[in-house]
Order: sequence, then structure tokens, then C-alpha cells
Amino acid sequence: MINSDTTYSVKITNPDNNHDIIFEKNPISEGEYDEIDEYCKFKFKRSNGFRALFYPIRTHNREVFAKDTFLPTVFNRAIKVQNISIRIFALLAAIVLDIVTIPIRLLTCRQRYKYNRKNKVVMEQTPQESKHPLRKYLKDEGVSVKSLKLKKVRVKLFWKEVKTDPLIEQLDCEGVSSHLVNLKL
Repeated sequence: MINSDTTYSVKITNPDNNHDIIFEKNPISEGEYDEIDEYCKFKFKRSNGFRALFYPIRTHNREVFAKDTFLPTVFNRAIKVQNISIRIFALLAAIVLDIVTIPIRLLTCRQRYKYNRKNKVVMEQTPQESKHPLRKYLKDEGVSVKSLKLKKVRVKLFWKEVKTDPLIEQLDCEGVSSHLVNLKL
């Protein structure tokens, strides 16, 4: 009869400096291994850029309401383009698109405001990245505040299975699952 024993561990590092270990735990349970693996696959639900052309998404304060009503594509998409030459073209196209669709947004902004109030859709003042489940897990595990402020972390999940069989003595199987996790929206 083959006996099998599997051990799991996790190591989280700063991707800018792989020698800077933020968190390490050995051993962890299979359930905790699966839980951390799910945290690594977590994605924030984002508003659809196409929908934002037709009605303002956020109505909880004047600043974001103005951005989402008057120039949503410029502020939420085009400005964030990294390459400067592409950003110029993106800004020009976004301005034209926002000007063409502004009458629709002006007609729908009042209904959107009422909808958000009625359904208590309130955008919290705290940054959304603080809601990432991996960040919450690390905070619960006692990781330093400095490390919790990182925008990205490298998560390495290790597993090792040792099978023992009277005929072939011992067989070791090892594996690593590596994820670059974006903790920022």
C-alpha cells in the first residue's frame, strides 16, 4: 500500500527586490494553500468603460462626479496610458468621444444619482486596494504596515508530496506556483 504525505508552504516577496521577504509560513494547511491561491486570482470588479460613456458611474462626491460626467474617458482611461506619444493620440480621441457623448451623460446623470442614493451605492473614501483579500490575509498574519503598502507582491506557493511504497521505498514530488499579485486597483 502506498502512503502519501503532502506539505504546503507560502513565501511572499517584494517583486522589486526578491531578497526582501515580506511573509513566509511553513507548513500551511491544504485549505490555507487553496485560499491563498484564490486570493492570487482575485480581480477587482471594474466599471465598464463603454457604460461610462453614457452615464456617470460614481456620484458620491463632486470631484469624481464631475470627472465621470464631463470627461470620463479622458480622466479614467487616456491619462493613464504610459507611452507619451500614444497618450497624446489617446487624449485627442478621448476628448472627441467625450464631447460627442456628453449630452447623453447630462440626461442620465440625475437618474444615476437617484439610483445610487436609492440603492445606497456609496463609494467608500478608503482606497479599494485595502479591500484586496490577500492584503487582509497578510494584515491578519501580522505583516508590517510598510509591507502592506506595496502595490505588487510575488507569491510563491510550494507543495511537496512524499509517497512511501514498500517496493520502491520513497518517491518525492515537488512543485511551485508563482503569482505576481497586483494589490492596487
